Amino acid sequence: MTDVTTINTGTYWDGRFSTDWESFEGPRQSRFFARLAIESLPHWLFDEIRRDRLSLVDWGCAQGDGTDVLASYIDAGQLSGVDFSAVAIEQASQRYPAIEFLNEDWLAAAQAGCKKFDVVFSSNTLEHFHRPYDVLGILGQRASKAIVLALPYRERDRIDEHFYSFLPENLPLVLDNGFRLAWSRVIDCRPLPNTLWRGEQVILVYAAPAWLDQRRMCLQDYRIEQDDQSAQSRHLQEQSRKLEEQSYHMQEQSRRQEEQSRRQEEQSRHQEEQSRHQDAQSRHLHELLIERDTHILELRRQADTLAADIVNLHQQLQTSATENTSLLKSVADSTAEINNLSHSAAAQQAAQKVLDHMRNTRSWRLTGPLRFGARLWRYGLLSEDRQKLLRGLRKVYHALPLPEGVKRTLLGTYRKTVVQPYTAVRKQVLVSRPFDPPALRPAVQQADAPDYIVWGVIDWHFRHQRPQQLAQALAQSGRRVFYVSVNLVDDTRAGFEQEQLDSAGRLFQIRLYAAGAPVIYTSVPNHDIVQQLRGSLGEVLDWANSHSIVSLIDHPFWYDVAAVLPNSRVIYDCMDHHEGFGNTAEAVLELERALMRNADLTITTSAWLDDVVAQHAPHRALIRNAGEFAHFAQRPGTIYTEPQGRKVIGYYGAIAEWFDLELVEALARRFSDCCILLIGADTVDAKGKLAHLPNVVMTGEMPYAQLPAYLHAFDVCLLPFKVIPLTLATNPVKVYEYLSAGKPVVSVDLPEMRQFDGLVRVGQDTEGFLSAVAQVLQDNDGPDAIAQRQHFAQEQTWNHRARALISEAESAARDPMVSVIVVTYNNIDFTRACLSSLELHTQHAPLEIIVVDNASSDGSPAFLKEWVSGASNRKLILNDDNRGFAAANNQGLAVASGDYLVLLNNDTYVTPGWVRTMFKHLQRDPGIGLIGPVTNNIGNQAKIQTSYSNMEEMLLETGRYTRSHIGQLFPLPTAAFFCVMLPRSVYQQVGDLDEVFGRGFFEDDDYCRRIEQLGLRIVCAEDVFIHHHLSASFNKVRSSDRQALFEQNKATYEAKWGPWVPHNYERDVV
Repeated sequence: MTDVTTINTGTYWDGRFSTDWESFEGPRQSRFFARLAIESLPHWLFDEIRRDRLSLVDWGCAQGDGTDVLASYIDAGQLSGVDFSAVAIEQASQRYPAIEFLNEDWLAAAQAGCKKFDVVFSSNTLEHFHRPYDVLGILGQRASKAIVLALPYRERDRIDEHFYSFLPENLPLVLDNGFRLAWSRVIDCRPLPNTLWRGEQVILVYAAPAWLDQRRMCLQDYRIEQDDQSAQSRHLQEQSRKLEEQSYHMQEQSRRQEEQSRRQEEQSRHQEEQSRHQDAQSRHLHELLIERDTHILELRRQADTLAADIVNLHQQLQTSATENTSLLKSVADSTAEINNLSHSAAAQQAAQKVLDHMRNTRSWRLTGPLRFGARLWRYGLLSEDRQKLLRGLRKVYHALPLPEGVKRTLLGTYRKTVVQPYTAVRKQVLVSRPFDPPALRPAVQQADAPDYIVWGVIDWHFRHQRPQQLAQALAQSGRRVFYVSVNLVDDTRAGFEQEQLDSAGRLFQIRLYAAGAPVIYTSVPNHDIVQQLRGSLGEVLDWANSHSIVSLIDHPFWYDVAAVLPNSRVIYDCMDHHEGFGNTAEAVLELERALMRNADLTITTSAWLDDVVAQHAPHRALIRNAGEFAHFAQRPGTIYTEPQGRKVIGYYGAIAEWFDLELVEALARRFSDCCILLIGADTVDAKGKLAHLPNVVMTGEMPYAQLPAYLHAFDVCLLPFKVIPLTLATNPVKVYEYLSAGKPVVSVDLPEMRQFDGLVRVGQDTEGFLSAVAQVLQDNDGPDAIAQRQHFAQEQTWNHRARALISEAESAARDPMVSVIVVTYNNIDFTRACLSSLELHTQHAPLEIIVVDNASSDGSPAFLKEWVSGASNRKLILNDDNRGFAAANNQGLAVASGDYLVLLNNDTYVTPGWVRTMFKHLQRDPGIGLIGPVTNNIGNQAKIQTSYSNMEEMLLETGRYTRSHIGQLFPLPTAAFFCVMLPRSVYQQVGDLDEVFGRGFFEDDDYCRRIEQLGLRIVCAEDVFIHHHLSASFNKVRSSDRQALFEQNKATYEAKWGPWVPHNYERDVV
């Protein structure tokens, strides 16, 4: 037997919770005893706790399962759980993060000055002590209003680990702290369904007298029991039943005596009947002999027929041999054809060499415009031609040596005379033409890696910044990346254009179709644009055959589209403080706040920005910017040469409203003998404002590829920003690039400069900034200083950041637990396929599968015993009899630990990403109480028209359907329970399925009515498809029995809810 000095130690219980707590059904017991106690407590106690928001602590909470049950009755913010086992508290905190759990040893600590709680609750703990009332005295010092205890009662034959028996003669009415017994309730647990205690429990409430007096308690508020009154009532009923049975037996005995006399009278008649019966038997035997002879003749005829069949089969075998000979000849012919194709391929390669040589000739280059013109005349302007032309025009435009005002006028003229007429003609041509996806397909998606959709804030070719760098690094990791450009295509259809950006087929720029091609920066998309963009993105997913997605959003405009993608995580890459931009509309800011609230993760680039968004974003990760070290570290063969041989104080990047022109002017005046070289797009007329300074040189924007040639000519690198909210939130990419080249950097005082390990000189004010520049010019950098800067930058590359992003974005740590309950009754082949599909296509790590078998007789129990041993997330309940659909599901629900609960028939086959897509709908809309998928076979509106011959075809066919209905729901009057999902919070309010419906029929109708009573909706998700064989178990029941059960349960349903409305196939889209 376990020693008391051992059991009441943290070491003992840490070992229990780490090893066998769950195998001994510890979590289930915690929930059982907690629910038993709550249901036995007086209503006034919980009314007081809820109304006055009293604090309640669960002492000895173990892994928090009982505390979670308490959270179903009172606000989790009022709850705390305490246990001296660190292992238990760690597990409780992970499983129930909404509840506060404390690792404290109250028995070891002095109680003076310790935190008090209004109510101390403890379930089945005191029996583990030899002197439980000493422990109860310590608990009394922590309670200010009441102590609630649940204890084993009258436990004469104690189990191991129990050291005290609580009896009527040793339970006090008053505690040492003066608390009086206000309530006691005895429950005999043995007859309870699914009981986990084979004995009695006593529930005690001790309360402070002053608190009770304030409540003005009356007689009905008190209840003091020494025995289970309900058990005594059952005992009296049993005695009455036995007396009735005795009376019945006496009457039956009298009846039997009368019956005996009647039988004697009939014996004589029976003997006469026997003689007549023997005559009838002889006639019957004669008829049987005639029937036997007839049967023998029939068997002989069948034998003759079989002999003829054998002759026919022999002839067929001879025919098959002839066909095999013909097939062998066809194989030989095919081999010869393959050889011919090989010769053709060799000839094609030789022709390709000739073609490559011809393309390098001068005549080929000279005739290029003629070929382009011919192709333009024949096929029109192709997408890749248009992209090349636009990039060329953009490059020429930026290189024009004209004032910005003149360039803007030219751009406006180009849009009016070229873009607008071309767009109008193109729309007229395409409006009636169906969208055809591009013939070029991306590489196949890796099975264990999601696709990344980067919802851009700029076009890929506009400027090479963080989004493009991360996209390239993600593609290099083997993931497919689809970069959505801000340049939408003005087209009323659902569709897109693609541009391959790498040679491996893993990186593409996508331009989605959207009527009017709205600009994303100044407004939010209306409903029609959102719906069209969802349809366009659905075409992308169908073209790419994408199964799992990470949406990396760079601008809030995309939120309503990206948030509903199937089987996706939503990551907001918050790179800037948008409120710092003066032209950001309030609607855009509000959309950004919604994005931060609802995103699976918000990534920030600086500590300052992380603090700002913390009020809106509950889940965040800090992933700073980086530099492309290899691009900037290597000194180019040709670098910029200052014409006058002066030292160069340089900057490259945007010259916008955050650029400090006054600081640059002071710099130019102080260092008039140096060249102040400024590279970048000028949007604030800096060139005009600094024109009076002869040593300031402005080049305009330069291509990303040419920046190293200028950077390696810098003697000092600058970060001359205004200190405003926009720049306080900035983690500048250019500093990493400056350091990659080993260059000294001088910056204004921004918070992010502190994370560069002292490698950046910071000026607190203008004079400090100028002094730092002077110090750099005076010092001569040695190789050690250069190496130190480059070593830092080498560890801060975009590949490092991509690995951090993958770790955060693909982590299941923040995902909710989902419990799938599958009830089985025979149909083992369906069960195998269903469980196999769950393993193949669920793609959700926090998942448990609970199978409840209703006494199958086809080998299912043996198969399921082997199946459950295959993984730790599987549970199995084997019933001794067929308990019916509702009762079996209730068994599964009772042991489920998921935040979301799924009831799934065993005659189903799930499709990729079904779990995440369904619970994302529930997360986005708390007004939904129950959700189901569309299917091929059901008797209501969830049935869609589809056709396939096997599961491989089903995945392709239905994938096209669901991707064309992204985010779409429609209301269901009643969901069929072949596959439904509901949040645990709804289940806790509605309760179990009603077992009065027995083996099946109408339990789903009943449950839907109960959900509607809570003001919640039942919906169907059109972007989730589950294959269903339909009523596989019921089809094995005789039709007459099935109809009788239907009518019986229909009557039960109508007695509760009124006339039943039959299901139909008409639907309304939400």
